[in-house]
Amino acid sequence: MQDDFSATVREIAADEKALADDLDELQKKYPEAFAEINKIDEKKKEIEKRKADIKKCLEEANDYDVHDEDTVRVSLAKIFKVGVEDLDAIPNEYKTVEKGVIVTPKIDWAENELRTRGRLPAGFVDKSYTKFTWRLK
Repeated sequence: MQDDFSATVREIAADEKALADDLDELQKKYPEAFAEINKIDEKKKEIEKRKADIKKCLEEANDYDVHDEDTVRVSLAKIFKVGVEDLDAIPNEYKTVEKGVIVTPKIDWAENELRTRGRLPAGFVDKSYTKFTWRLK
């Protein structure tokens, strides 16, 4: 196993080096093309930054609507997730107890409490996040 592993690692490293060398050769042969590719990469980074700004604006406004603009559909969704922080602190109505032993906390009940009332029972922790969607039509 060790010989196969070492050989595989060496082979992958050699392939990686060969690809890097090939890329360097192409860059020397076609510097204008690579300059244009770099410009495109910079524009892509700027676009991603602008999308992040839109996401931030939607989050600050708690705007979870779908926005259809000419050629794009933009939306923000809140994904509710709850974790257990302290099992002993969880109220009994949020626990499944069998024969006096806590089997599982009722995480779905806690998520519903967070979703509907905006608060969590003791012993749970909010692990919710937002999902930003940008789809071209």
